[in-house]
Amino acid sequence: MLILPRRLDHAIRGVCYVANAKCPVFVKEVSARENIPQASLAKIFQLLARRGILSSAKGWTGGFSLALPPEMITMGKIIDALDGAFLPERCPLANELCGRDKGACLIYQNWRQAANLMIKHLESVTVQDLVRGSEGSALAAVRREKP
Repeated sequence: MLILPRRLDHAIRGVCYVANAKCPVFVKEVSARENIPQASLAKIFQLLARRGILSSAKGWTGGFSLALPPEMITMGKIIDALDGAFLPERCPLANELCGRDKGACLIYQNWRQAANLMIKHLESVTVQDLVRGSEGSALAAVRREKP
């Protein structure tokens, strides 16, 4: 099973929370509701704002909101915003770079093929898709609670 890095998990959950909000939200609120460390989420949100996925405003009426419509933000864009793919370039069976010719390694060839299919799929999944699929979850509760 492939497990998402924690940073990517936090980014996706945070962006989905923001997408469900009817007004800008503060990191503190998202952190508390999604059980994500506030300092970690603040860094992630700042990076996503610099990369054009979120927008931020300071002050009492500030907070974070989506910089683009949710149907234009894909999981692939979020991964790219966090400095690239989460799929390793290493052999899945070793801890170090493989010294073998990658063109001759059947494991590497199959790993890259699977990775490319996953990347293609993630580039087609939007935040809107994720939010729609969350009906009845904690994310949906954000919509009901915001004025």
